[in-house]
This record gives sequence, structure tokens and C-alpha cells, in this order.
Amino acid sequence: MKIEILKDNLKNGLSVVERVVGKNFSLPILDNVLMKTEDSFLNLISTDLETAVKIWILTKIVKKGECVIPAKFLSSFVSLLPNKKILLEAQDQKLNIECGDFKNQIQGFNPEDFPIIPEFKDSKFIEVDNNKFCQGLSQIVDIASLSQSRPEIAGIYFVFSKKTLKIAATDSFRLGEKNITLEKAIEKDISFILPQKPAKEIITILQNKSEKIRIYFSTNQIMFEVLMSENNHPQIQIISRLIDGQYPNYQEIIPTKFKTSAILKKDEFLSQIKTASLFSGRINEVNLDLLLGEMNF
Repeated sequence: MKIEILKDNLKNGLSVVERVVGKNFSLPILDNVLMKTEDSFLNLISTDLETAVKIWILTKIVKKGECVIPAKFLSSFVSLLPNKKILLEAQDQKLNIECGDFKNQIQGFNPEDFPIIPEFKDSKFIEVDNNKFCQGLSQIVDIASLSQSRPEIAGIYFVFSKKTLKIAATDSFRLGEKNITLEKAIEKDISFILPQKPAKEIITILQNKSEKIRIYFSTNQIMFEVLMSENNHPQIQIISRLIDGQYPNYQEIIPTKFKTSAILKKDEFLSQIKTASLFSGRINEVNLDLLLGEMNF
């Protein structure tokens, strides 16, 4: 492999894929990023076996090929290079880097040892407004809580039905549900449970990337994809395993009638809650007393 790429493009791409990379002593290959050429693009891939991230960067390809390089080390090194074109050349599991007066060589790994990432070539997809999707997901993603005995509530529950997407999360004490209206009605209802960690990565990586997000489904995997603005080529793909299990029928615990209702100024109410929580105990309880009377808005 031999390519020429702008420093900022490579730096931004590495900052995305390294998000799912962590120290893995049992499988050190997971600490790396797979770099390979595809047509006129450099494809960067990383995975922790639960979540995988792919990003494509428009690049000048001199010679096709691939290599596997420690992700965080490469990202840190690239960030220190001058803002010029970078020449990358992979030979014998080593990556040679040239940028201005800088020349360096990084020892890599065998690309054949890198995990195989699931493909969704012929799968059907649903298109959702990206801003609404990421905003709605961000409002409830922190409600879910890790649970060894009940892994299903450790994830985010998605239900696609007709022209509505429902996103729900609970930790057995709190419950949040967000409804998003779809532009087109879907043919068949679809539901799945997404782990909390990839849900958070989706918000961080995909927000403000594109007007639309495509969601592809399989039996136990799911892929979220945004396309490049100038063409229909994928820009970023996030692939995740799904949680196997039956999500609780939370609709049954949502009251259909209420004895008391109140209308409040949102900002003032949140400010008072935050102030009162400073004086709460270990379980962070805040008592609310509703006094009859009129309020001037």
C-alpha cells in the first residue's frame, strides 16, 4: 500500500475509529486500526468485537494494499505532524510515514489476523432524519443501566411501526420514551435492543454528519450509515451486535389517567431541581409538593 493523504483528513478519521479501541491484553489485534485502499478511498476500520466503526477518506492511491497499525499510537503521532500531505507506505507489516522533514516507521500486525466485520450489502434499510434521531437518542441513552441479571434493560429499545420510531430505556426505577415521526411508513414492524455503549458512540460520531441516517438490519447485528454529501458512497458506518432478549412491556406501567397535573416553566423547574439535589442524600431524592394556586406566566 502506498498513498498520499492530507494530514487533517487522516487525523479526523483516526479520531473517529480509535473511539472503540481499548487496551485488550487477551486480543492485542483489537488495539489496532485496519487501513486498506478501496477505489479512491482509504478505509479505516476498528472494532472491540461488540462495535465496529468504518470510515472512508478520499485519498490519492499510488499502490493498493492494507496494513494493521496500533490505532492510538498512530493517531497521537499524526496529530504532531505538520499540516502537510502525508505519504504512507506499507511494507512487510510496517508502515513508513513521511511528512515534511518527518520520517518514521511503525511496526504493525498481519492484516489476516484482524477480525472479520459483518457486511450488509443487500440488506434493506430504513432512512431516518439524523438530527432528530441523534437528539432523541441522546435524551434517553443515559437512563439505561448495566445489569448482569437482566441484560435486556442494559440496552436501548427501538420499535419501528408504520410512521413512528419509539426509543425507550429504563433502569427499573426510571423510564424514558421518545417518539420520532418517520417521513415514510415502513412495511413491517421492527424492534431490537441496542447496547448502551454503541448507542453513545452513534450520538458522538454521527451527529451533524448528514441529513439522513440509514439503518440496516440482520438477525443479531445492526448497522448505522451516513453517506458522503458529494456522492452516494458511505462516509461512516457503525456496526453493533444486538442484545438477545425480550424487552419488558413497559407500556403497561405508564399511567393512562392522572389525578393531578401541573404546568411549569421548564428552565425554572430544572434550575430548582438542580439546586435542591445539592442537599439530597445518597440516593439523590428530591421531594415535590404541589400547592393549589394560580401562577402567572
